[in-house]
Amino acid sequence: MYTVKFKIWMEKDGKIVIGSGGVEMLRHIIKTKNLKKTAEKMGMSYRDAWGRMRDMERLVGSKVIESRRGGKDGTWTVVTPLGMEILSEYEKRYACVKKIVEKYFKNNPIRLKELREQHL
Repeated sequence: MYTVKFKIWMEKDGKIVIGSGGVEMLRHIIKTKNLKKTAEKMGMSYRDAWGRMRDMERLVGSKVIESRRGGKDGTWTVVTPLGMEILSEYEKRYACVKKIVEKYFKNNPIRLKELREQHL
């Protein structure tokens, strides 16, 4: 059986604010409270992870994560309320598009034999 996959992302002024990679990164930060562990889990350097978050912050004009150093627990990172809002808005839109795509292809399955016969 064939399936259709899709990707969505949110843009501002033609630049990507968040897509599936940014969503994964924010989710890992929420779970681990650690940007370094998040970067390692995603197979990227800490510098690249930090840069991706900074790019997002520049586009939206405010912090999406906050980090603190020191204390008994060492360095920790949290997603700001704005970061949570961006994540929530992305997830709502993703769920909506997914529902539409699944419904459409459930009612209109891919039939390659029929497609091949039309092109012969």
